[in-house]
Amino acid sequence: MTLKKAVKEPLRLRNNDLSEQYYGIYMEDYEIHDEPLTIVSNDYEIVQHEEIIDSLDLMIKKIDAVLERDIITTNDGARMFAKYNLPNVIEPVKHNDEVNMGILVTNSYDKSRSIQIRIYGIRINCINVLNTNSHLSMMKTRHFKSSLDKFFEISVPTFLSKSNMEFMSNVRLWRTYANVHSFVDTETKIEMLGQIKELLPKKDFVPIEAQLSSERNLWNIYNILTTMMTHEWEIEKQLRFANPMNDIMNATLDAVAE
Repeated sequence: MTLKKAVKEPLRLRNNDLSEQYYGIYMEDYEIHDEPLTIVSNDYEIVQHEEIIDSLDLMIKKIDAVLERDIITTNDGARMFAKYNLPNVIEPVKHNDEVNMGILVTNSYDKSRSIQIRIYGIRINCINVLNTNSHLSMMKTRHFKSSLDKFFEISVPTFLSKSNMEFMSNVRLWRTYANVHSFVDTETKIEMLGQIKELLPKKDFVPIEAQLSSERNLWNIYNILTTMMTHEWEIEKQLRFANPMNDIMNATLDAVAE
């Protein structure tokens, strides 16, 4: 897949002069009359999608992980979402139910999103990305020279070297979910459903509620929620609801554990 590049050009003012303070961000193949994707100061630094992918590919290979990835771009190539699957990093949650580690990377040319790298889990049985759990690590940086200087040279390699430890920490959490039985009969379930209903639009909550009525442990309920997110929702919507859903799940687990 060829990833589009962006350029930063001096902003053309109404009198046709070029600004010395403000710049427009354009796709590389822009035409002179095109509107900029966004307007930035001189300190703003473009990081090309291709640069991020090439850097991560190299770093992931250095930690001896098998690399599989899918890349999605939106807004005519200005926004990028890359999902890395590391199929050799696999752990069982319960019998015949395993998860493996993945990495989600985002970038944009239009200031809609910072550079973000997240560690997440994938449920192998249903190719379900367990992205409601924000306890898996995330790091991000803005597109400014001062922020980018050491990001790829120091911060990202350190982050990736610790990613397996973070993944194992969450595997232990998921194993706890899998051992919480009779959850469907507790008042906690009713409270959790109420919180989720308030969080989501009605059309998104109805199919979740229908499936929740028959499940008997928190791990299955967790998977219903994440399956709905990852199979039915676009990626930007997934990211928007990830942290609120995680807060509900963690509060529910704490209540059951007590």
